[in-house]
Amino acid sequence: MPSYGDPEEAEVANLLEAMPPVVLGEVAKRRIYARVCSRRLAGPRSAWARVLAAIALVGGVILCAPMVLRWLIGIIGKLLE
Repeated sequence: MPSYGDPEEAEVANLLEAMPPVVLGEVAKRRIYARVCSRRLAGPRSAWARVLAAIALVGGVILCAPMVLRWLIGIIGKLLE
């Protein structure tokens, strides 16, 4: 039996172990299956969106880097005068 650091955690574990198993009907199984399949189909699209956003972010940083560098050099030059 695993040891728990907190008495409340042990109580929750005991309550979960004492619960009867969940029995799903056919309609519930079909709904769950449909949701899982729809999320799998949506996954690659969101992954592509993340990749495109990362590319745009990196591209923006690369394009702005020389301008920011010149700005910093100007500030440092004024401070050293």
